[in-house]
Amino acid sequence: MDLPEKTGRKKKSTIVRKNKRVFGNSIEERPKEIEKRNEFGHWEIDTVVGTKDESEPSVLTIVERQTRMSLWFKIKAHTSEAVTEALNKLVQSFADKAALIFKTIKGDNGSEFAQIAELEGKGLQIYFTYPYSSW
Repeated sequence: MDLPEKTGRKKKSTIVRKNKRVFGNSIEERPKEIEKRNEFGHWEIDTVVGTKDESEPSVLTIVERQTRMSLWFKIKAHTSEAVTEALNKLVQSFADKAALIFKTIKGDNGSEFAQIAELEGKGLQIYFTYPYSSW
């Protein structure tokens, strides 16, 4: 009680925060051999936002893990509809070879990727990273 901060200090909360959004398969379900980067066809997807306004154009990046080849696409807005539309166009441009080129895609839990799990019906495996983890 004699210390000046003793009464004002707050204890850390022990409540574990549960993920509110579950878009699809967790990264834990992804095969472990993907981490070795021995096989072509495993991609990582993200978006780059220039301004804070969601109606402004953004950039969709998709990077292949083995070769580090990246594809960049200008999308209409930073929304899930625009991301899904761009990814659909990309997959359709490869026609019947899309399943060989895009084996798995890993994205974060951002709201812009809320609809990409719908692409699993086209032979793609979509995985999402841990929530609230920047690594």
